[in-house]
Amino acid sequence: MSRKKLLCVVGLLWALAAVNGPAWGAGELFVSCEGTLSTGGGVQQYQYSLKNTGPVPVTLTLFYLGTEDLIAQNYTNWVAPPGFTAAATVADWTTLFNLFQTSTMNTSTVKTPHGIVPTPQSSPSAGGIVWSGSATINPSQQVTFAFDNPHSPWDMEWFAEHPDKVNSSQAFSTLPIAGPLGVFTQGSVHGPGRGWIAVTPSTFGAIKSLYGAR
Repeated sequence: MSRKKLLCVVGLLWALAAVNGPAWGAGELFVSCEGTLSTGGGVQQYQYSLKNTGPVPVTLTLFYLGTEDLIAQNYTNWVAPPGFTAAATVADWTTLFNLFQTSTMNTSTVKTPHGIVPTPQSSPSAGGIVWSGSATINPSQQVTFAFDNPHSPWDMEWFAEHPDKVNSSQAFSTLPIAGPLGVFTQGSVHGPGRGWIAVTPSTFGAIKSLYGAR
């Protein structure tokens, strides 16, 4: 290949990376969707545990998923592991890409039960929920992210970013919905959709007690 053609290929790859965000990988982090609105067995309305299923420690720098609710005030009782911002950033995908170089997550626009393969998720969600920070997750260790939100759940893709990108973990829409509590897969999860549900009492203290020792 000539030097000119090589430079053109490199330039194209850089352009694609800028548009599409981080490279998608098949890392060792699996998720369990555990929120009460998902009948997932957890203690908060939206709750996600990530588990390192591999043989070596994994560094997590971003965890994010799709949402249809971009009003930050609708999110309460945030939970995140040490090393991460407790309250996530909620915004449209253009804003999130400028802040974190995220990829756009899709939604199926419905809620699929745990263990069932969802319909194809070809519709981009309105925006995302992004936790940022840095945490090392040892083999078999779990970390939990959670919040309360009054919107009923839809299927959403998720992404767990590793510093070297290629070892990042992601949702695969061809797999069954992850969860409930204790069932870890790389399927999609449930995130805030467009409908509304009745607001329930806060359970922030309960989840801190439950996961504080992990």
